[in-house]
Amino acid sequence: MASDLGAHLEASAEANNVPSDQYLQQLLQQCPDTASATSELKRLSEHAFDSSTYQETQLAPETRFAQYIDRRSQGEPLEYILGSTPWAGLDILCRSGTLIPRESSEIVASNFARTLAQLQSEGVTKPAVPVRIADIGTGTGCVSLLLHKSLHPPDSTAPSGQSLEILGGDISSDCLKLASDNLEQAVRVGAVSSSARDDISFQFLDMIKLGEAVSQLDKHITPSTIKTSDATSMSFLDHKWDAMISYPPCVPAADFLPGGRVPYSDRTYQPKVAIVPPVLADGAMQELEVDPADVFFYILLKVALKAEIKVTVLEVCEGPQATRVRKLAARLMPSDAWIERWRDEMVFAGDGLAESDLVDVNDDAVRGRAVVMWTGDWAEWRRKNPRNVA
Repeated sequence: MASDLGAHLEASAEANNVPSDQYLQQLLQQCPDTASATSELKRLSEHAFDSSTYQETQLAPETRFAQYIDRRSQGEPLEYILGSTPWAGLDILCRSGTLIPRESSEIVASNFARTLAQLQSEGVTKPAVPVRIADIGTGTGCVSLLLHKSLHPPDSTAPSGQSLEILGGDISSDCLKLASDNLEQAVRVGAVSSSARDDISFQFLDMIKLGEAVSQLDKHITPSTIKTSDATSMSFLDHKWDAMISYPPCVPAADFLPGGRVPYSDRTYQPKVAIVPPVLADGAMQELEVDPADVFFYILLKVALKAEIKVTVLEVCEGPQATRVRKLAARLMPSDAWIERWRDEMVFAGDGLAESDLVDVNDDAVRGRAVVMWTGDWAEWRRKNPRNVA
């Protein structure tokens, strides 16, 4: 493959009348080191010279390659240029306007799937009784697909797996279309069971409307006539959900400004609405004693409480936010709830985790990547099984 890359570079350099090392230098404008720039160079080369995609633009591969390099050097994410990204053993389609799947989300969702599988193996859930999971802010649909693949394996030699009903909800029609496309592709290539077509649905869902539905933010958000398109949002509470997982917009607005912690590429190309929560009425969050960056966590916790969801997994942006959300959960959830944080540094070791994935609920010194709330009989089970190492 290295020889193919060299040949592609030479052909492109000759066709475009540039030095052959120029492409690597361009990528170094966005990549942190030569190794990562070389890796991206290889992937862009393979995509440009893939004969199955020649007809997309009707351009010569050398021209397409140069265009890809220019786009990447200007900050456009590699995933948008290639149109997909490998994630949790799936090939996830990516398009502008939809948040690119994160490695941390793969770790959190994989650990969640392991935990749900453990519930089944210990008889807490029954394979024939659907476990109903809400994936809020589904984006590309990657988390819904990962959960289905893990709990209902596509391999025909494997057990039939847990019966599932998964809702991937999002406010963006572009996201819902992309998630549906990812579902169809995953079924077509055998990455998920064909039953996923029946088990997974992607539907419009507005988290702010959910907040209104539980009547907790009404005095801070101007009520509006509920449109027909909001029916899923308003009927969400009528469904008996067992589990909910979400990585909501949670980056402070100041971090999204130039000079903030959000990189230029993300600020320029990824959707702000999926990264930064909306600004509510003046004083709303102060009155509720909630940090403005945590508004969606407040809403999701209230929804989880109202809907009597048995386990809620909330991925956060950083350790300090995990501490805030943990304290918020302790304030809102019933006294018999079990609340835990999953480590920021979770790493896989075979089928399990190299270290305990849980931290003490009162240990604010430890960084966290997700806050997890258990209620009811599932909370009782979790108290007796506080580790999740397969």
